[in-house]
Amino acid sequence: MSAHSNVTLFITHCGFLGLQEATTYGVPILGVPAFGDQGHNMKQIEKLGYGIRLSYDNITSESLSWAIQTALQPR
Repeated sequence: MSAHSNVTLFITHCGFLGLQEATTYGVPILGVPAFGDQGHNMKQIEKLGYGIRLSYDNITSESLSWAIQTALQPR
């Protein structure tokens, strides 16, 4: 099984299984945690350098554009 070649960014609420799949296939993550363990999960993703967080209460066209461009930058 492999990731689809057209997937270049995973925008997620930061549930564990989705994050696990994205990190397995090396897909950058743009996380928007909302509740529960999602904030903790995203902290770990940021710490490991696999993605960036976008605050749920700060989603604007500008912040979303910045987050997507930043997440897609080669590391």
